[in-house]
Amino acid sequence: MEAIITIVGFLGSVKTTLSRLLKNNYVNRGYKPFILLFFIISNNSFSDNSLDSLYTILNQEMINSVEYNKTKELRIANLNIELENSKSLKDQYEKRKKLIDEYQYYNLNKAIENIEINLTLAKQIDDLNLNTETLLKFTQLLISSGQYKESIDILNQLNKNIISEDNIIQYYKNYADGYSRLSYYTIANDSKNKYFNLYNIYKDSLVTYFDKNSEFYLDLEEKKFRDNGQIADALTINDQRLKLVNEVFKTVLNN
Repeated sequence: MEAIITIVGFLGSVKTTLSRLLKNNYVNRGYKPFILLFFIISNNSFSDNSLDSLYTILNQEMINSVEYNKTKELRIANLNIELENSKSLKDQYEKRKKLIDEYQYYNLNKAIENIEINLTLAKQIDDLNLNTETLLKFTQLLISSGQYKESIDILNQLNKNIISEDNIIQYYKNYADGYSRLSYYTIANDSKNKYFNLYNIYKDSLVTYFDKNSEFYLDLEEKKFRDNGQIADALTINDQRLKLVNEVFKTVLNN
């Protein structure tokens, strides 16, 4: 699976600069990004030179995608070599955990294959925390691939009272993400309302772990206002999030 970055706006240098920054950020995190640029072209902003520059950038990104794949495959190959030389079960678990992260948005079947092996290793190590950690990663992948109900079924098997502090945030986040998407895609109104109420329950639990000025908290608040039809409030929150992005943008440019 790949990360798809979509940028919409008037043709200009800011969006092409932003696309480079976003692309580099995603590559550094192990994603294989594809950048989609949708431009509103006005008489004031249009020029053949601008379009030529845009085509040059897009063409270069397509060429670079081959190198992204090579870099990804090299990291995977090195991890597999380390795995072959790994002697302890815990070390094997940690190596496969890294493989899962590499495969997560690259090859879903391989990611799930390594998750299943890690579930077996967690049982052999007899570590409930590792088992929970792996199941949470599994449900996260299921949600990202559209298997919302299956992910919720797995989450329902976990005992919240014995989940460690390291995993509890991911536990609430997966529930919130799963129910949010079920609510959005379900046609029947009764089910839609039920899933939306469950989303709010887990979202309310989740926000207690984050600072009110953090991107994660603001993202949830904006969604809440938007879902409730409070567009003005949603736009206000969106302005706050844009300020955070601008601060990051300035920091990157200054480095």
